[in-house]
Amino acid sequence: MEGNYFDLDIPFEAMNAHLLARLLDCGYYYVAVSQSVSVDDFNFEVKSDSTTRKKNKEERQAMRQNLTAKLEPPSPDVLQAYINESSVFRASVSPPAISCKPRIFTRLTIYCNNAENAGLFFRQFEDKLGAFDVVSFCPTSNSAFAYACEKAVNIDLISLDLTKSSEIRLLSKQCNLMMSRGIHLEFQLAPVLRSSSGTYSARSVLSQYFSSLLCIARKSFTNMIVVSSGASSGWEVRRPVAVSAMLGCLGLQPQEATHSCLTKAPFAVVTHGLIRSKTVHGAAALLKLLSMPNVSSIVVKPTVNKQTTDEASCVGDQLPCKKIKLTQ
Repeated sequence: MEGNYFDLDIPFEAMNAHLLARLLDCGYYYVAVSQSVSVDDFNFEVKSDSTTRKKNKEERQAMRQNLTAKLEPPSPDVLQAYINESSVFRASVSPPAISCKPRIFTRLTIYCNNAENAGLFFRQFEDKLGAFDVVSFCPTSNSAFAYACEKAVNIDLISLDLTKSSEIRLLSKQCNLMMSRGIHLEFQLAPVLRSSSGTYSARSVLSQYFSSLLCIARKSFTNMIVVSSGASSGWEVRRPVAVSAMLGCLGLQPQEATHSCLTKAPFAVVTHGLIRSKTVHGAAALLKLLSMPNVSSIVVKPTVNKQTTDEASCVGDQLPCKKIKLTQ
């Protein structure tokens, strides 16, 4: 799985069998469908024209229910249906044989501008975040970006929005923190490809990010970069060779980084997400097993903790067993 191509950001609203068939034809056999939620919606104040008041109990309850509904990932049956239906829309009747089966992961993108309530949000919905394979944090302010690098828990990705002007500036300290925590940095290609007035600004912003990373970060940080399509239609999906060439033109160096941002880095993100959610142990080994054509699923058998002879004798004699630290 590590050497295959990933696309970790396909909006769930845009996901359909046609789009998945296009992704498979381009070689992306590991895809993540993304849902979004905003931390700024998790607030306890109501602002009017001239006054600000606290939300009452009913308003706070409605707010939590609304956010809880957005934090429900799609069921495995729905994702498997997309895979089954996509075979009808493939470019060729008999697609080339592959050594792996398509997989669809679930992803949650958390938008944040004001980081004051971010810590409370993560504590309140910690169990909900664990249901997603990948959790991404998309800051829209410099303070939110600093929070994501230094304090945010239960995240695997920091995604930078290229469609809006932002005050975010990458610093060497923040890049080192991301590397030490195993958090990757993601950019989307869809804003760069779309024909609109913001296309040229998106290209320039992405190029500036690449240039600043080469100046302030260690050379190994380029291995922490993930590039996803964010495609809402098949036209916005490009083959890996074209993506690598485009990234090279925009300033991403060295050449190996233009390949690893579609293969090794996304693989590390999915592995980090499975370990974060505590759903499996040895996530990397299990992912490699799942990529084998003859493996359809993995069932982990529960382990039974057996008591030692000393512990059993203590239980029988009704004596407490304590660990004694030996000192010289």
